[in-house]
Amino acid sequence: MNKHSLNRFIDKYYLGGNCSSVVIKSDGSNLSTRFITGDKNLLGELKMSDWKFDKAEIGVYNTEQLLKLLSVMSDSISMNLTKAGDKVVSLKVSDSESNVNYMLSDLSVINRPPNLKSVPDFEVKIKVDKSFMDKFIAGKAALADTDNFTVLTSDDGVKVVIGYAEINTNRVTLPVKTESYEVIDNVSFNANLFKDVLVANKECESATLEVSSQGLARINFKVDEYDATYWLVADTDVLLMGHYHSFSVFDAGGGRMIATAPSLDSGSQWFDNVHGGNAESGILTLVLGGKEKWSKINVIR
Repeated sequence: MNKHSLNRFIDKYYLGGNCSSVVIKSDGSNLSTRFITGDKNLLGELKMSDWKFDKAEIGVYNTEQLLKLLSVMSDSISMNLTKAGDKVVSLKVSDSESNVNYMLSDLSVINRPPNLKSVPDFEVKIKVDKSFMDKFIAGKAALADTDNFTVLTSDDGVKVVIGYAEINTNRVTLPVKTESYEVIDNVSFNANLFKDVLVANKECESATLEVSSQGLARINFKVDEYDATYWLVADTDVLLMGHYHSFSVFDAGGGRMIATAPSLDSGSQWFDNVHGGNAESGILTLVLGGKEKWSKINVIR
């Protein structure tokens, strides 16, 4: 077994520390995993073919520790699993001179990504080549404190902008080539995660970034024995909740707002007992979009 090949597999889900806990499946000749970041802004699917190993589900809770142990090994390795009954409990990695032991996790403690129940249409399909990857990575490094990139469409074409805002800001604008596109509303995604995805797949010569007006993006990389797909969820400016029964508005920072809608009725006996009174009923209305992102917040009593 080649340690470099395994490290490449790990790098493509680990993403510089964004996805530390995964379940890796081996079917005897392939490794695969599905993963999700802690902020749930990215989920992905990864497969590496031509990897002969025992059939098993392997719980990796701390990928950083696994990488540190692998760094001790030379490039030619062998791997063996230790079981306690039906459960896989540890992974032993050996080279010609030494070995390391990595304790595996119970599968139940690892957060697995949800299945995508439906996939929207992708109106924008952007060609991602080496030039775009290098420019985006360099642009993100130049704007280290900028968290978002935005896909802008118009009759004149498509642009990807790191640091976009309605006001004048420091930004990097990348005109891009497209396979096809429709004009859609501006949609923004996490620039840090996308940069990490590009870095982890920088050996790939070309890919396609697909963007939906519904707030989802998808990019797939196929190179050598690896097949990796990543889904980015659009950044949210407004979070609306109805859980707390009464109206409130909270500035979450970064131009984001959390609003709680009032209840449509005055409450219940349980609510009276817990809070000492009825909630004031009402209907929350507001306007979303435009330069101010939201406006005209009102509660109809």
